[in-house]
Amino acid sequence: MSWSEPMARIAAIALMLGALGACGFEPLYARHDGDNIAAQLETVRIEPIADRVGQMLHNRLRDGLTPRGLPTKPLYYLKVTVTESVQESVIQRTAFAARANLSLNVSYQLHDAKSRGSVHSGSIRSTSSYSYQTATLGTLAGEKDARERAVTDAAEQIRAQLALYFKRDVIDSRRD
Repeated sequence: MSWSEPMARIAAIALMLGALGACGFEPLYARHDGDNIAAQLETVRIEPIADRVGQMLHNRLRDGLTPRGLPTKPLYYLKVTVTESVQESVIQRTAFAARANLSLNVSYQLHDAKSRGSVHSGSIRSTSSYSYQTATLGTLAGEKDARERAVTDAAEQIRAQLALYFKRDVIDSRRD
């Protein structure tokens, strides 16, 4: 390999990175003149969510949105409702289920803290599978793990949707 081949590769990579910036691509959490999406997420207070699954989701959302603690002066509050369902998905010839899908249907509304009006809402669905075991304890452990995975996924999806909302809000405010 000659000296010019590595230089050609470096030049090609530099051109591709330059083209990527020119197409309007911008990282979601990029900081601009005081516009910090992570800081805006930290202004969201999460309302209590009913049931054990709701508590789990509340804790995951709190860790994802406000990792440095609860906001002292929240600008927004988030209301979340969760429903859980379990559906047997693989039935053996013996008429016993071998796998199940645990699904969480989550809807949320982001409200402005001053006006109390809804500024953004959405819904997500998160599904995790688990196996039925011959031992009941194994099935319960699998269901618990599937629930934790579904809750973590739901919290990440909500965080991403809220970040996109704030990003769009920032872009719209720059246009004004």
